[in-house]
Amino acid sequence: IKSGTTIFGVTGNYEGGGGTSKNAQAVTSTTRVTSTSLTACSGTITVAKTGTYDVYWSTHRTSTSGSWSSRLYINGTASGTEQTSGWSNHVQPIHLTNVSLTAGQTIRVYAKSRGSNYYAYVPLLTIIES
Repeated sequence: IKSGTTIFGVTGNYEGGGGTSKNAQAVTSTTRVTSTSLTACSGTITVAKTGTYDVYWSTHRTSTSGSWSSRLYINGTASGTEQTSGWSNHVQPIHLTNVSLTAGQTIRVYAKSRGSNYYAYVPLLTIIES
């Protein structure tokens, strides 16, 4: 883990050597949403370095039926396409490429559930400079 980055409560101390350093940031969350509308679900990353990024998250759900989705938000505004396909049982892994981000912007994933008796959550959101 890169020095200064914390993932699952562990702060990295890797400084790297030679080559060009790429920014990577990650945030965990235990927020669970039951809303049938897109609702803030992941933790928030404040982008440290302007660049083009790969963005990764997984939306988890408590049922395999019904309508579920997730979507990336940048500075509180929906970005890209609402992710509705690609579910494997209870998990929807997402990988977005070539996402342009500017230092100081905030990114977060919103998700929706199939209703009040079910929940969706995004335990980890990660960005890695391309």
